[in-house]
Amino acid sequence: MEALVNRGVHLSPTIFEVGDWVKFKRSVTMPTYGWQGAKHKSVGFVQTVLDKDNLIVSFCSGEARVLANEVLKVIPLDRGQHVQLKTDVKEPRFGWRGQSRDSVGTVLCVDDDGILRVGFPGASRGWKADPAEMERVEEFKVGDWVRIRPSLTSAKHGLRSVTPGSIGIVYCIRPDSSLLLEISYLPNPWHCEPEEVEPVTPFRYRESC
Repeated sequence: MEALVNRGVHLSPTIFEVGDWVKFKRSVTMPTYGWQGAKHKSVGFVQTVLDKDNLIVSFCSGEARVLANEVLKVIPLDRGQHVQLKTDVKEPRFGWRGQSRDSVGTVLCVDDDGILRVGFPGASRGWKADPAEMERVEEFKVGDWVRIRPSLTSAKHGLRSVTPGSIGIVYCIRPDSSLLLEISYLPNPWHCEPEEVEPVTPFRYRESC
């Protein structure tokens, strides 16, 4: 968005809704109402839309009033997604609690105050995490062979006529990390989440002796 503005391309103002995840624009050096405990890289979600220009955003540090033109929407982390700590985070806001930097967890829920609850293997309780410090794990790349999890009974983007257990190839990785799969019996790629599939060993052609 900022790059477009710099090139003289002006788009309609973004319309925010309750629940939208946002962060401060890189061009904001001092918000009109101050930082109010938040930081430049903080990520939160809209609690209240006061009017077209003013929002109440819930950050891990608390609620903050911000101008709509000071923030932009970000792709939210959702329940069930696999996440890990960003590489540039030296000390998590809520501590390590026995987890290592390379630990991969699953988002359990998002608290009303904007804090993530992440589950790790062997942990009895969900680990509190600042969403600004976490990122989705890139588990697959274009060309990978995957199988739709046999236990899958519903899918975020719909099962359509897909049969759980089917094998396909990753055709595209979208900006939100979701996948498009090519499956032999479908006319068009199937849209799914990485957590809905699992890696498989690809079939390889072998010449007969």
